[in-house]
Amino acid sequence: MDDQGTDERRSDAEFATWHVYDAGGPVLLLKVRYRDEVEVPDWRDGPDVFEGLERAAADGWDAYDREPGEASGEYAIFHSTRAAPPTAPG
Repeated sequence: MDDQGTDERRSDAEFATWHVYDAGGPVLLLKVRYRDEVEVPDWRDGPDVFEGLERAAADGWDAYDREPGEASGEYAIFHSTRAAPPTAPG
């Protein structure tokens, strides 16, 4: 197979990382605080991580990997992918 032009091919997938933190309180309450490097506004009032993953799956996202968090208070990092939406011709 000829590798010429390999760099010109694009992936048809989107990738995202979710950084999950404990929202505080008497029991562990995991919520997405950062999507990629952007903090989610009012993240403590958002859905818990389970509900967030269900919503993401409904939008075509697939969480394919998880690793322990490295930042202070960070519980886990989820890696997700989905097929990129088709682009309109023209």
